[in-house]
Amino acid sequence: MLIQEHDITTINLFNTKYIYLNESRNLTINFDTLPVSSEKLLYIEWDLDYIHAMGIGIGGLNLKISSNRVSDTLMVYVELDFVLDRILPTFNDYNVTVNYHPNYIFNQFLI
Repeated sequence: MLIQEHDITTINLFNTKYIYLNESRNLTINFDTLPVSSEKLLYIEWDLDYIHAMGIGIGGLNLKISSNRVSDTLMVYVELDFVLDRILPTFNDYNVTVNYHPNYIFNQFLI
């Protein structure tokens, strides 16, 4: 997401789906700031690796990122997107990093 595309002061990031990593919990997201000179407002990178108990429920896995603007706030939603028959993936390794511009107010919410 580029700064020029959004006239905002605040970024709210919502993590909206649960995953498993040897236990039930929310997707852990790491945060880092972009350089002040960056033209990017927000940049998310990820690397997910997962297994399933007894080989059940194999399917595609990705992060789904959507956003909308409410007044001067950009609402960004990060969801774990998988096509499985109601079986949540069990993760053995993952990395999700949200890089955001330091000139904006940044908030994270779990829902």
